[in-house]
Amino acid sequence: MVNQIDEEAYEAAKMMRKQRKAKIAGAKRDEQGAYFNSDMQADELSGQGLKIKFVDDEVELTWKTGGESDNVGYKIQKRQARSSDWVTVASYEDAAPLQSKGTKGGDYFFLDPSTAEGEWIYRVVDVEKGGRLTVLCQAMVEVQSKGEKAVQTAAVVTFATLFLGAVAAGILYDPMQ
Repeated sequence: MVNQIDEEAYEAAKMMRKQRKAKIAGAKRDEQGAYFNSDMQADELSGQGLKIKFVDDEVELTWKTGGESDNVGYKIQKRQARSSDWVTVASYEDAAPLQSKGTKGGDYFFLDPSTAEGEWIYRVVDVEKGGRLTVLCQAMVEVQSKGEKAVQTAAVVTFATLFLGAVAAGILYDPMQ
């Protein structure tokens, strides 16, 4: 009688767990407008995640994929940091660089012409042939005004000057010399 398992109860519990997970995933998809990639953090660590840099006053997004079966292209979406409304800023339908590069994947980039000040979350959404949307990767960026950049630069220069002054004073007044 030890380790006796009721196979029917076990299978029923597995099915109920699977249904519960599907319901949670469906609710998440309805809330976000797309499925989520299973492990975005692993993609980021593998170098396939979303990278952001500034080119003049615009945000440039770059990412790479290792394989794209059934992929037709990508959509770029963004939202303000404390908002839940995603806005599609570009799509494979109207921007050729966002169309799939084939089953082997490739390197992609997008330059956002609608960059505005504030904290933004960008995400890349994979669009499959059947219409399924999956969030491939996402990242947050803070776009500063020219005034904020000037204040930040002044603060860094001031701190560096004080630090170098303290080091120089320590060397000049070192009693061990």
